Amino acid sequence: MKRIFYYTTTALVLSCGITQAQTCVPTPTCNSLGYTSSTACDGGLKCPFGEAWYCPSGGSQDMTELCSLMGYTQTCTGSGYSGGTGQTCNGFYKECICDNTADWNGTICECKSTYKYTCTGSYEKVFNKNDTCGGKYRICTCESPYEWDNSSGSCVCAAKNTCTGEHEIGPGYNYKTCNGLYTTCECEKDYYWCAAINKCTSYVCQE
Repeated sequence: MKRIFYYTTTALVLSCGITQAQTCVPTPTCNSLGYTSSTACDGGLKCPFGEAWYCPSGGSQDMTELCSLMGYTQTCTGSGYSGGTGQTCNGFYKECICDNTADWNGTICECKSTYKYTCTGSYEKVFNKNDTCGGKYRICTCESPYEWDNSSGSCVCAAKNTCTGEHEIGPGYNYKTCNGLYTTCECEKDYYWCAAINKCTSYVCQE
């Protein structure tokens, strides 16, 4: 296939080399650039400085190459994309519109820096499967008794009790443990475990 070069100017000047014997290169014509049709055609492109058209003989493959030469290379689909902007050429765009998870960097929709966690680490789970970009998330959730810590970007132990305090006699019913600590404790007779949901100031055994 003849390679097409797209010129945006409406007039092309002679290109001359200044040598002892001056030589000039003829101004390119629409025909020499591949705009060989004298009539418009479906899916074709008009020569920018004459009444001639480029009509691809090889279908979409030829058009894709021509569009690429003119800077139409983006499909604007995939993670982080919400569509294209401006004119299209054979379904391709020069620039894309990004969704709220990504920013256009001049070439692609690039995920925002806040999307940095895979949520596949120890005790980690996906918090919101729809809030993702490039397979990464802004935040994760954790298996109990761990909780998400934003400062470290990881799951940390949330159990806080040794179960050796006053009136405590050991881990409570259905307890969970990490780092040698427990989520609940069992209390001596006539005492009960006071948790935060009971508006306690701390986790203790009280009457």
